[in-house]
Amino acid sequence: MNTIEKIKNIIRNRSCFVVAKGASLKTLKGRIEEFKDLDVCWVTLNDFHYIENSILCKIEKKFELVSDCATVSQVKHYENNVRIPRFEDYLNRENNLLMLSELVVQQCFRDQKREDLLDKYQDKIITIDSLFSLPQCPKEVWECPPNSITLLYAFLIAGGAKIIINFGLDGFQSIIDTEGVSPEFIRTVGTSILSYYMPEVVKQERFDGFGDYRNGSLSSDGQDFNIRWKNICKTYQTAFNNPGVKFYNCSPISSITAFPVINYNQVKEVI
Repeated sequence: MNTIEKIKNIIRNRSCFVVAKGASLKTLKGRIEEFKDLDVCWVTLNDFHYIENSILCKIEKKFELVSDCATVSQVKHYENNVRIPRFEDYLNRENNLLMLSELVVQQCFRDQKREDLLDKYQDKIITIDSLFSLPQCPKEVWECPPNSITLLYAFLIAGGAKIIINFGLDGFQSIIDTEGVSPEFIRTVGTSILSYYMPEVVKQERFDGFGDYRNGSLSSDGQDFNIRWKNICKTYQTAFNNPGVKFYNCSPISSITAFPVINYNQVKEVI
């Protein structure tokens, strides 16, 4: 199968529930039982274990599509101690697909002398580079995306998804709930990381990847996404012949304004 066929083989014309990393996933955790009987494709990006273990496990679901196009500065430590074990665990499962960038493939597998994993799981790994290199793709698809989730959407649009509902797509939150958070934690990492679900996990991920607790670019990335998404989406829709795809944001409070917002009571109606 080619790259697009592999994605379609996982989605199978189902709605896609994309789980981002915003703090509002606490709401999803409390209401996840409402989705137990839905046949949807669960999708996320980057680290996924803590969301599966705290939310999806409650309805005996796992992520079938995981995208990871993020690069780090602490390459040797991060790839060998964090990402390779994470990828191996995921690829050992059945009926799933790992969606990467060529740069991640290079840093994670080739530079760490783990081509054995590439060979073993070649049918379960695809890259955004292979997708964007298809003849129907214009040069505009290669423009630097506003954030990592943009490339995840490219994979889903190419895979024929018709309805994509986002959870935890909060973007940057200027008003942060600090209840239960120690002053020491805030002094160490600042408050922007509290925009994320389970910020202690995000804190460790940042340290493993960069050796510090940097704030990241959540605020500017979200603004850029809101401005550019409409044109980016049209480019993807045309390139992958999926003009009817619809996006929704099921996040109670979000700085991402590019998608129509729905509430949890509307999810089943939408799909």
